[in-house]
Formats: sequence, C-alpha cells, structure tokens
Amino acid sequence: MASDKSWNRIFEYTEMDQHDFDTSPYILTAEQIKEACQGFTKTAEKEVRILCKQDERKSRPKVFEENGLLFE
Repeated sequence: MASDKSWNRIFEYTEMDQHDFDTSPYILTAEQIKEACQGFTKTAEKEVRILCKQDERKSRPKVFEENGLLFE
C-alpha cells in the first residue's frame, strides 16, 4: 500500500508505537502528520486527507496491524 511508508514515518516521528492504547486513545493532529511527512514528494505520501481515508479494514496501513490497532 502506498501509504505504508508514510504511516511508518508517522509512527516513528510521533513515537506512537510507545503509547499504551489500552489506557487511552492517541490524539494525532494533521500538523503532526504534515511534519512527519514533509520530506515526501508524492501527494499520496504526504496529504493528510488521503492518508487518513481508511474506508475498509483492508485499506488500513500495515503498521496498524503490526501494532494491534485494528478495530471493528
């Protein structure tokens, strides 16, 4: 998936992988996404609205699955 590279970078940049999702949600802002992805050149790799569009479970980034973040 094209957004996997971006979401991996977002997880690293925000240290989201260290957050305990069992105790609280992680608030991720558009500004944090823009900062994390500023080095990418393709629109699909850095545009917040494109990266956050996840209509189906199969369209979620692989890093979500790897970190147990697949919700019903």
